[in-house]
Amino acid sequence: MSRLKETYLNEIKDAMQKKFEYKNEMQIPKLDKIVINMGVGEAKENRKVLDTAVKDLETITGQKAVVTRAKNSVANFKLREGQPIGCKVTLRGEKMYEFLDRLVNLALPRVRDFRGVNPNAFDGRGNYALGIKEQIIFPEIEYDKVDKIRGMDIIFVTSLIGLEAELLRKIHCYDYIEKPIQESRVRKVVMQAFRKMHSTVLEDAVCFVRKDKVSYAVHEKDIVMLSSRHKKLYIIKTDDELEIPNLSLNHFLKQIRTQKFLIPTKGIAVNYAYLEYVDPVNRYVKLRGRDELIEIGTRMKKQFLDEIEELQRMR
Repeated sequence: MSRLKETYLNEIKDAMQKKFEYKNEMQIPKLDKIVINMGVGEAKENRKVLDTAVKDLETITGQKAVVTRAKNSVANFKLREGQPIGCKVTLRGEKMYEFLDRLVNLALPRVRDFRGVNPNAFDGRGNYALGIKEQIIFPEIEYDKVDKIRGMDIIFVTSLIGLEAELLRKIHCYDYIEKPIQESRVRKVVMQAFRKMHSTVLEDAVCFVRKDKVSYAVHEKDIVMLSSRHKKLYIIKTDDELEIPNLSLNHFLKQIRTQKFLIPTKGIAVNYAYLEYVDPVNRYVKLRGRDELIEIGTRMKKQFLDEIEELQRMR
């Protein structure tokens, strides 16, 4: 058994179990595989260059290398589909730990002006990528027989993939957004989190509106009324007013998903919570904290009064 594997089993495994409090031993992350990839762009013109690179990679890893081929044709690079452009090796088990031991203790100390590895090369899922500029740092490579200095990418893949949700649940995380991050996905998750957070405590609906590339969270309890005119939506709140261009009244009401907004006339919606009194004879509405009277449209009168009665019964 290799030294690093013994260290993992005897020290690292128990320390991670104690620190993260895993319920099952199989949840403890471990090194799954190491993938070494060497790109050889010159291979499209000279196949012998690729043979030399394959030989070097096999010497370094002690395992047969696989030739990688182009998945698509790229005219700008004069590359055809299926053309060999590199080689790679995937190490597992004992060979993986032996290679890691040689890399850390023999190869990396031979790098010129070595200042450590990049701590920001993790992908967020427990995997780490390391770039090597020269293959001659490995003692297995004879410098006199090297035809060209080549670099390689070394990827360390761990078993942490799939355990993100379990780990995030411990810190009461609402959701998990994977890369590539999309703005629509972020807005949707944040909106759902706001609604869930406020639904049990405030019984308040939340809607997000966008103005000048900035998103604003608007709470239902803060909105006194809505007014739509000249292709703009005016959100009149208790303390200020928001002017949102290119947003219709109907679209906003669909987003906020609440029945507390009533439409007395075309282009205006009022919050039921701020109704002070309604005069069905003279057809106007008075809102709490505001001086102006809002007219009730002739066509809207019956539906408006019916909705008020329905909300009163619900209360």
